[in-house]
Amino acid sequence: MLLHDHHIWPQHAIGPAPKNNLLRCNVAMHAFLHKLEYEKWGRWQDKVAWQTLSGLIGKEEMQLEILRNIDRSWCSSEWNKQRLSKLFTGRAPPNKGKTKHNDEGVRKGALAAKLAMAEGRLYCIGDHWRGKKFSTEHKNKLKAARNATPKITCQNCEKSFHPSHFARYHGEKCKSRSRSRRP
Repeated sequence: MLLHDHHIWPQHAIGPAPKNNLLRCNVAMHAFLHKLEYEKWGRWQDKVAWQTLSGLIGKEEMQLEILRNIDRSWCSSEWNKQRLSKLFTGRAPPNKGKTKHNDEGVRKGALAAKLAMAEGRLYCIGDHWRGKKFSTEHKNKLKAARNATPKITCQNCEKSFHPSHFARYHGEKCKSRSRSRRP
């Protein structure tokens, strides 16, 4: 029978715990204890532990849930810095050497970003290019492409803008619109 060590006072709540803080239990009991903790305190860590241990969510869903909820301020304590250092020492980054030309996952991500931009759900994926130097020829091509894009006129302030600026600052979000509605 597989036994787990359950922390009576969870490490995510109090940090490193003393040895007398452990309770030996089976997997089902461990999941139940985390469910009780979640119902009592409402901590997302207990919910993820309960759902993972009980088989309600898989490993990938657990990792996504952690990334969605994590507060990185806990990384700043000395104890957690040492723990993370041990964990990642000697490991290569998971994306090392992968490009859209040699990896299916990266290719799918690039296509998804293109589709999101075409549908208007994503306006700027240029963070990767910030700070990089471009040749004059490449800059001229970028300017020509930008100038070829038709501009949109805001119905509130009657100014013309590139679609990315329009979506961010005009239309429903236009400052002139809020001024015109004041009594």
